[in-house]
Amino acid sequence: MASSSWRTELERTAIRKAHEAVSLDSQGDYKSAIKLYRETIEILMQLYTLTDNDNIKRVYLDRIREYQKRVEKLDSLAKKKEEVVYVNKTDKKEDDKWLQDVVLIEKPSVKWDDIIDLDEAKKKLYVNVIFPTIRPDVYKLPWSTGILFYGPPGCGKTLLAAALANSIKATFYLVKASSILSKWLGESEKNIARLFEHARKNSSPSEPAIIFIDEVESIVGTHIYETGGEARARLQLQQEMDGLLSKGRFEHVYVIAATNNPWLLPDAFLRRFEERIYVPPPDLRARKRLFMYFTSKLSLKPPIYYDELARLTEGYSAHDIENICKDAFKMTIEEFFEQGDPMKGNPRPVTMDDLVKAIRNRGSSISKESLIKLEEWRKEKGSI
Repeated sequence: MASSSWRTELERTAIRKAHEAVSLDSQGDYKSAIKLYRETIEILMQLYTLTDNDNIKRVYLDRIREYQKRVEKLDSLAKKKEEVVYVNKTDKKEDDKWLQDVVLIEKPSVKWDDIIDLDEAKKKLYVNVIFPTIRPDVYKLPWSTGILFYGPPGCGKTLLAAALANSIKATFYLVKASSILSKWLGESEKNIARLFEHARKNSSPSEPAIIFIDEVESIVGTHIYETGGEARARLQLQQEMDGLLSKGRFEHVYVIAATNNPWLLPDAFLRRFEERIYVPPPDLRARKRLFMYFTSKLSLKPPIYYDELARLTEGYSAHDIENICKDAFKMTIEEFFEQGDPMKGNPRPVTMDDLVKAIRNRGSSISKESLIKLEEWRKEKGSI
């Protein structure tokens, strides 16, 4: 096992070579860039084998894959003696093709009724987005254009954003931070700028735009291993949001970010979000309603004790409960296919025993430690 100082020196060498590779890459010196990218990959492979920390291993592996993809691209460009072609902003087809690589653009069909409970979060979205959209004349001051959803995974953050977009007929830009950052180094900030430009161009008072950034800490959080691209991406996102805040009344573009780890977000970024909404795990009443909702389309054999199911799933997320109902149904499907001709008859109804067995086989995806940490952050920075 290498010493800590040895690993640190290797990291510094990798960062230096990566910077040089990016610089040569941007200048069109592809052969020299390829050489340095490959040297960086070799060092990262050494670092990967020398560390036992799984999180750091993932960071190294992501970088290795990123540089390998860029080397393959540059190899092709060098052989064909072509130059990098950037998206022509006046060419809508090319622009849309680029967007498809990093963003899902859609008109969501999710409705408020599809989201069980979360009434407090819904109320804040009405006040901050829906009311000013349908009655801008009664708002004497600019309203919020930046909203942060934070809370444990699987509790409805994405569904809330989709339902909001549907309710105001907004174009919904579903952004995975990992996709924005997966492009070769030096392009992340350009990706963000293009995204906001597209949203501004294609939004209007009657058809706003919602940019929903999931796992936003991947962009704005400070990471152990950076080569400069992440810092530029953070700065670009902040600048784009500042532009919306200064004239959001006319842009009709909202930015909603979601995170399971809000403590990774720097204060400079948090200031851009005037509304911070906690999306908690379902309480007892909500868990009961979730079981009733997810089993409503199944064939059931009474009695089903929904109060007991809710009691047994304390600390579970909405997504966990959905998966429990799916697991119970799969039990009947497996029996059906094993017992005879699957082309005849139907699976038996789902029973209470099936649901209880599914609960016992599937633990909660939410750790108690993360809930404690979320509550502490909520008290300190979760509200303004």
